Amino acid sequence: MAVLLAQMMTPMVMRPGWSAALSMTSSVVPHERLTGIDERLKDAAARPVIVPETVVVDQGKVFVSPATRAACESLGISLQPVPPANGPAKGHVERPFGSINSLFCQWLPGYTGSNVSERGSKVEQEPLWTVAELQALWEEFLVYWHHRPHAGLRHPLMPKKALTPNQMWAALLPVAGYVPVPLSSDDFVELLPVRWQPITDAGIRFDYRTYDGSCLNGHRGQDSGVRAQKGLWEVHYNPYDPDRIWVRLPEGFREVAWIHTTSVALPFTHHVWEHICKVVERTGSREEHEAELALALDAFLRRAAGKEKLSGRERRVMAKSRASETMPVPAGEINVLDVLAPSFGLAGVYAAPDPDDETLPDEDDVGDGPQAGHVSEGSLILSDQDLEEDQWLP
Repeated sequence: MAVLLAQMMTPMVMRPGWSAALSMTSSVVPHERLTGIDERLKDAAARPVIVPETVVVDQGKVFVSPATRAACESLGISLQPVPPANGPAKGHVERPFGSINSLFCQWLPGYTGSNVSERGSKVEQEPLWTVAELQALWEEFLVYWHHRPHAGLRHPLMPKKALTPNQMWAALLPVAGYVPVPLSSDDFVELLPVRWQPITDAGIRFDYRTYDGSCLNGHRGQDSGVRAQKGLWEVHYNPYDPDRIWVRLPEGFREVAWIHTTSVALPFTHHVWEHICKVVERTGSREEHEAELALALDAFLRRAAGKEKLSGRERRVMAKSRASETMPVPAGEINVLDVLAPSFGLAGVYAAPDPDDETLPDEDDVGDGPQAGHVSEGSLILSDQDLEEDQWLP
């Protein structure tokens, strides 16, 4: 969630192989004027860059978690949860799921649909794409989405014209303005999940892992001064890179490594670590048990990398881990667009939109899917400049 918020406020860089129709220079957005304010927009894709004032969420745990609330608070974003089981309260969000299914998912190999009537005849025989390939295609589709007219986007001076998100953004820029939001590595750490832990003589311990470093000297056994947290210290962690944590000390964030990092040759995620903690029985002291967990983790990762036969449970664990990849925290100014944004299981079941609901946008009013788009340089992307000449007239 934190990475998604950061991506929302950061220009998306054009990727190799993307059509020029996807670039911001080919859109109606005042690219040259914006580039003078933010040089990062020079080679950017045509996708709005905004700092939201309010984010409406449902009652999913990931959306109302302390990490999400902390991320929104640090960015000055108001988090507004809707009542439980109240789809109409966020109908403008639910509706795009149907469009994503019809415009994106159904064209992917192996797509089975939400029911048997939408299932293909030979989906089991189709070669599937990797998660990385799907991620790259999805990012390209998101740029296409902002080139596509939406019936719900109307300008007060031209209410008869359905606008694209890029056109609406261009129309609102003179009113709302544009302020670049450069994000540093500390900003990224600030958006990561947080725990409050004591700094002991052994270091910082949680989830059967001990983190220690010289930066903790002078703070061991000391009170953080945060009365609301009973003197505990603010610790940020990356579930997809448990090798290190970041603790907020009086001089700022300091990175602290896991004491057994050198014992594990391959990267891992919290999915794998949780599996190891369940299968390795504790037989000695806490320190001995942690060392045994590190050795078992290294052995498991080597077996998985060596294509050795794994049990069904182990295969599921590795599939989750590989799907989430790793979210690195780079030094200096970061480009969060180079970082995958995996989720903690955001899969949900959404009811099909009611076709008789007049409050929902009608896809037939704004064109069909990508197949009906204009082919430009081998891309099925409809450029803003390819629309009819009177696009700004009511």
